[in-house]
Amino acid sequence: MRDIAAIVVDPRSSITEAVRIIDEGTLGIALVMEGGGRLMGVVTDVDLRKAILAGVPLDAPVTQIMNERPVIAHCNESRASMLGRLNEKTVRQLPILDENGRVVGIELLGELLKPKSRPNKVVVMAGGLGERLRPLTCDTPKPLLKVGDTPLLRTIVEALVDAGFRTIYVMVRYLADKIRDYLAQLDLGAKFVCVDEPEPLGTCGSLRLLPRGELRDPLLVMNGDILTKINFGHLLDYHISQGATATIATVHQSLRLPYGVVDLDGQWVRSLQEKPEITHHINAGIYVLDPALLDLIPQGCFDMPQLLSEALGRNMPVGCFPLREFWMDIGQIHDFNRAQDVYRDIF
Repeated sequence: MRDIAAIVVDPRSSITEAVRIIDEGTLGIALVMEGGGRLMGVVTDVDLRKAILAGVPLDAPVTQIMNERPVIAHCNESRASMLGRLNEKTVRQLPILDENGRVVGIELLGELLKPKSRPNKVVVMAGGLGERLRPLTCDTPKPLLKVGDTPLLRTIVEALVDAGFRTIYVMVRYLADKIRDYLAQLDLGAKFVCVDEPEPLGTCGSLRLLPRGELRDPLLVMNGDILTKINFGHLLDYHISQGATATIATVHQSLRLPYGVVDLDGQWVRSLQEKPEITHHINAGIYVLDPALLDLIPQGCFDMPQLLSEALGRNMPVGCFPLREFWMDIGQIHDFNRAQDVYRDIF
């Protein structure tokens, strides 16, 4: 059972303090506790992401987003009972209370199960021409461009292996032999399977080429030109807990217009906004897909937005996983140069 000293947050604190505790710790939870050690509620990574989606400001009190009725256990419960409650409620952390309702520790699902690997398969899309990065990609496929001293593809697959994935499919076409030869040299404790695209198949058409019989669990799919510190385990847990058929990782971005905006109703002015800030959730190029979705992909070129739109049209739930972690798309020269500047500090 883990000690709780580093994960306690005062109920008068802001959400920002809960973010700091969750990010700096390893338990993925903050305990909101009043005097005497009594538990008022908990804040998890999922709660933070829901708050981001709802537009809750980070300087709001942590009590505004905490779960006031968390799943808990008592200190005299057996290990089997605790594990059963964690599995039943699909949570990863279990605060342990004494007979007076005071928190005395915390149990983690991962430590009770001690998993060594994840059954989920991963697909890394690495077949693009990288035209916007030329001349860098004239002789080198974009995933093998070095950011820092490391090829981008290695940074991606190391993070995936560290997260417990053991089978990684890499979709290749442009300069495919170079990617295949590079992966053959890696000894990271995972199996890399290169899948050749016979022709350009868009951003998800190549998923039809996967061996369907091996895909029984949600499939993680990501672009091969992304630099990120996303927690892949949190993404998968979130997908499952929300009951989604597909989940899109998104990045919150704001754009302040330099001009006043006039909202019209025909010829009449309805309202005026001076230099408004527009916020969007940007597609991060990382997805979790249930295998059944692959049946919706037709022959030939097909893009991920088409697949997800098809799912929505069939009333299949598509979820959003807002990223709080570092994320960067390396699609153009200025992105590549900026990545060199931040890589050492972040990775």
